[in-house]
Amino acid sequence: QTSQNSPESIPILFECPNQAVRVDVEDSEPDYSLSSSWTKGYHVFILLHGLGSSHANMIKIVNHIALVCENAEFVLPRGVNGDKSGQSLRASGKIIANEIIEYLDLHYNDEDIARISFISHSLGGVIARAVIPRLRKYHSKFYTFCSLATPHLGILTDNPLLKLGLWVFNLLKNSRSITELRLEDEADIEDSCLFELSEQRCFEYFEHVYLFSADSDYFSPSYSTRIQVGEEDLPNKETLYKMARNMFSNC
Repeated sequence: QTSQNSPESIPILFECPNQAVRVDVEDSEPDYSLSSSWTKGYHVFILLHGLGSSHANMIKIVNHIALVCENAEFVLPRGVNGDKSGQSLRASGKIIANEIIEYLDLHYNDEDIARISFISHSLGGVIARAVIPRLRKYHSKFYTFCSLATPHLGILTDNPLLKLGLWVFNLLKNSRSITELRLEDEADIEDSCLFELSEQRCFEYFEHVYLFSADSDYFSPSYSTRIQVGEEDLPNKETLYKMARNMFSNC
């Protein structure tokens, strides 16, 4: 019997030459209840981290999934690690999409992959939506989209402390992505990056879409993380309604 933290009980992480991390766990016992319609082939999980962090922040999620999901493979892009996560959402989406395509083409034949799922945190969820239209050849394999505290509708708030915090962060980091999340990159919000991104097809490609929020999260408001504009008084509320309708119009 091995202890909980023994080497035998912890998945081994393998470094791959194309700037991604891959995990193989052969000895774990899969929980088939997680997928009643499991098919042959790999289930590839693509994990995208949040603003200012790195792929290493997603390793704990990788370890949990690897222990319960048979044939799980993992891609943790590094193209927007650290300060690079502050560049524009369009640029980040292009970089990450190219990295994912290069990795999948290098390591798998088309028939090797049964499913592809995205798990993302904070800014990573918005970047994932910028990535997905660029992965056309894999759309038929998309399975689950899961975002954790991702401000899909941006960050529109009257909270003076949050406004000050975002302003200071932007001043120090000169972060284009923060400007875009605040919907301040264009004079007309409907010309903004986030509004244009809401018009791109995304969620309809997935069998399951999970949007997780936390009421105590002051950076990513619940209305934005759940794409659920309610009764609360919000600036540019009608535009937020349009963005929400855009994202689910084809689902």
